[in-house]
Amino acid sequence: MITPYKIDHESIISKINSLKLVFLFLEKPKTRNLNLIKACFIHTHHMNTLIWGKQYHLVYFRQYVFYKKKKEQQLQNSILQKRILEFQSKIEKKVFFSDLPNAFWKIKHVVDLFYDDNFNGKKFLQKQDLFKWMLN
Repeated sequence: MITPYKIDHESIISKINSLKLVFLFLEKPKTRNLNLIKACFIHTHHMNTLIWGKQYHLVYFRQYVFYKKKKEQQLQNSILQKRILEFQSKIEKKVFFSDLPNAFWKIKHVVDLFYDDNFNGKKFLQKQDLFKWMLN
């Protein structure tokens, strides 16, 4: 089958290498037959698009696997591992141990609470005392 092609009421037209091919119908086609041919073309075009999409995904995944293997090989290099550890320690020194809070804050906040030896909780209303007071 030659694709892509165009259908009208008199012919089927296609282009191959910038050469226009015209296939004339011997007799005037019925509308039903034209619609059937158009439906087949749409289905074929849709399937070709799906196949092209899958091929594109395969190429992408091949490249991804290739680069992933290449990165893993590069990470095995001891010089690169040493540089990564040095950079990590620099970041930890500058970010984790600064006085300003940030997204990587590891130091827990210590809060001093006031404590009174003479504190008596009965001075304050409890929930049940509040309900009793409201009902009276």
